[in-house]
Amino acid sequence: MTEQYQSAISKVWKEALSPEEKLILLERLTRDETKWKASLQQQFEQSVHNGTQYLPLQRSELILQQLHERIRLMDEAATGIESASKVVRLQPGLIRRAMGIAAALLIIAGFFWYPSNNKKSIGNNALALYKPVREYMRHINETVKAERFRLSDGSEIRLAPGSEIVWVDGFTDAERKVQLAGKAWFDVAKDNRRPFSVDAGNITTTALGTKFLVNTLRNSKVAVQLFEGKVKIESPSSGLKPVFLEPGEQCIIDARLQAVVSKLPVDINAMRNTEIEQPEKSGPAIRRIKPLEFVQTPLVDVLSQLGHRYKVQFKYDLAEISKDQVTGTFLASDSLKVTLKLLQSINNLSFSQYQDTILVSKLK
Repeated sequence: MTEQYQSAISKVWKEALSPEEKLILLERLTRDETKWKASLQQQFEQSVHNGTQYLPLQRSELILQQLHERIRLMDEAATGIESASKVVRLQPGLIRRAMGIAAALLIIAGFFWYPSNNKKSIGNNALALYKPVREYMRHINETVKAERFRLSDGSEIRLAPGSEIVWVDGFTDAERKVQLAGKAWFDVAKDNRRPFSVDAGNITTTALGTKFLVNTLRNSKVAVQLFEGKVKIESPSSGLKPVFLEPGEQCIIDARLQAVVSKLPVDINAMRNTEIEQPEKSGPAIRRIKPLEFVQTPLVDVLSQLGHRYKVQFKYDLAEISKDQVTGTFLASDSLKVTLKLLQSINNLSFSQYQDTILVSKLK
């Protein structure tokens, strides 16, 4: 068995792996089954040749019986009936098979007989194996409308069409963490002991109790819009300094470059009228309109699309703005006022509106 697997198994005995790390380990064990079996056989034969002692038969049978019972319970849970809300367990076949593999590894790892002064620690570590296993859950919105559902802690989520969210059922005693691919609104239940975090790409948004939106954009971009409370946005893997948002603020982060952060002020009153606050008042037209997403798009093209959306005409001096570009997202629920404020912040522009005509000029 490779040194890498030995280290990982040692961490399992010590309960030192996070749920995400455990899932990765199980997947690797399944993928490399032939290799580690051959390595274990070689290690076993070498240990016997060297006269290494193993656990007494009675204790080894007890551990094996308990592990089999644990796998049986997981098997029953993993093959349960899918709920009406389409929340499903992650790959039950893989988890069931991988748990069997992990059990075999842990038994062999634990059979080596240590000196008497280590017997107590072995027993304590073995007992740690029999803690209930937390399951990974997944919710995928395969409809054309946003879906609303509630997590076990009372937090409410509205998942946009085509989006996916993954979390540990029941969370943990120390934190509440979900993985998001797509777009979702979060109304987080307050729990001062367990922060609520949303991982989107390599960007993590953390809150204790608040209302916010997270949107994973194209080209590895992530947008966070805060409606109520306070959130912290960070990317530990890239060394990005934490960004704190106040209600009515939006932050767009370039996760690919791991360095570009733009914090954009928005109209809090307009935000309160978005569908996260009052979904029953959102008309069908808003739900059908897709967000406008731009990456280094010429400003004149952006103004053309915005004019079509809001039924207005932008007038400007082409020579003055011909080199300007826009990178950002304008949500379907954003009002014209909010959109103009965002453009003003991004490109240092000034707008003067007369009915359906808007004059555009550069701020000096």
